[in-house]
Amino acid sequence: MRKGRSKRTNRRNGDYEWDDEEGRQVLKPHVLNSRRKKAAKRREEKKAQEESDATEQGGDEHTGQHNNQGEKPRNEEPQFDREHQPEYKANQRFKPWIRPTKPHPSPCTCSEEEQLKVNKRLYKELMTRAVRAFDKSTGGWDRVVINRRFQRRYIRHMGHFEAYLEQQNIRYSKL
Repeated sequence: MRKGRSKRTNRRNGDYEWDDEEGRQVLKPHVLNSRRKKAAKRREEKKAQEESDATEQGGDEHTGQHNNQGEKPRNEEPQFDREHQPEYKANQRFKPWIRPTKPHPSPCTCSEEEQLKVNKRLYKELMTRAVRAFDKSTGGWDRVVINRRFQRRYIRHMGHFEAYLEQQNIRYSKL
């Protein structure tokens, strides 16, 4: 026998019990009665408030003539209700999510002197934490690995940096 209600909502679990006939959670009878009494009391208070507002505005209760004749007071904000729901939904259009494109970096526009400085700086940075790979032609661990992070970080300089490595006869491989 199940007891209470699942924790999907912020309602109190102790107010519900499992009904075998209906096959679902239902409110306990004493809780249902107290909620109905509270709702009836709220309706009566609201009705009394509306009547007092109507008498204050100068309407005659016995003749049924009121100044506002069913109009809402102008200072109240309109409430969202189920009547306006289809109209509200019709104004919303479905917009599919599109993955934003990554900006492509522009190629390096440095002069030759600046390119030489950049190449030396990149080589120094690459060799500070150098990862070596095995080269079958020489039989040793003398191939420098350029990892993806390094490539992404300096993508605009990779064109002239690879040419620099080849000029210096430095064997490298890219991941």
